[in-house]
Amino acid sequence: MNLIHLEYFRAVANAGSMTKAAEKLHVTQPTLSNSIKALEQELGVQLFERRGRSLALNSTGVEFLKSVNSIFGLLGSKKQLAAVTGSEHCKEITIGSMRTESQLLQVITKYMRLHPDVLFRTVSRGRMDANRDGELSDFLVSPYQESLSKRHSCCLFDSEQYVVIPKTHRLANQDVIDIHELSDEVQILCTTPDITIPRSLSNCIQAGLKPNVRYIADDRFSAIAMLVHGAGIMFMPKDDALLIEKMGGGQIVVRPLCSDTLPETWRSHVYLSWADTGALSEQARSFLDFVMKELNLEEVPH
Repeated sequence: MNLIHLEYFRAVANAGSMTKAAEKLHVTQPTLSNSIKALEQELGVQLFERRGRSLALNSTGVEFLKSVNSIFGLLGSKKQLAAVTGSEHCKEITIGSMRTESQLLQVITKYMRLHPDVLFRTVSRGRMDANRDGELSDFLVSPYQESLSKRHSCCLFDSEQYVVIPKTHRLANQDVIDIHELSDEVQILCTTPDITIPRSLSNCIQAGLKPNVRYIADDRFSAIAMLVHGAGIMFMPKDDALLIEKMGGGQIVVRPLCSDTLPETWRSHVYLSWADTGALSEQARSFLDFVMKELNLEEVPH
């Protein structure tokens, strides 16, 4: 069995006709027919049944097509990986991340320099719901330990809360801001998988603030534009807030909130989680060991 036989089989299965498949592949019909016969003889089964002038997969052919599609999908991924990295032997590590945490990014950067044959891929926010159980990634970065009960995890670090304000704000010159000084402020909410409307409103109420959200954005650029125009303020974890400050072109500033007046719900932890180490690739296990050592971490008991 070779890839040409599999490619010809898939073409006939999709076209439903030897003639159409031959035209698409730019080969003669006898060549295509002989290839299908050779494949069926090698497998010892029939894959098609004739329906008038058309060919249709039988039940065996349907199942075999699934396997063939998987093979070509894998080959396509490998080719793409080799094309973007310039290496046919590149190894991939995938991280489903809800947050932009500078400490973890620093560790990833250091690992990349030590392992030039490794490609890191992050799962986009839109795919995170499907990724809750780690089906799409080697690792997850999440602020919710309760959602990780079936996974191994370690606490990367505590996440401080900051407030993002226009540079013209009355409190912009203060080094630290008491949250109660912001009780009458209009709020801008930038929603993410871990910053949801119910959670944000609950946090405000527990801090003694009147919820006063007047603008909700699902992307940072819209939120930044409203901040620059002085439309309100925004509460965010430290690393996200510092990133937005850099993107604000000097028009916005971030300030830490006074920890003494913050409710416990405003203090969050960030967790790195993974499935059983036996399910990780050799490269993913190597990266996990590196992270644990660099950040001096210990696994959180189940």
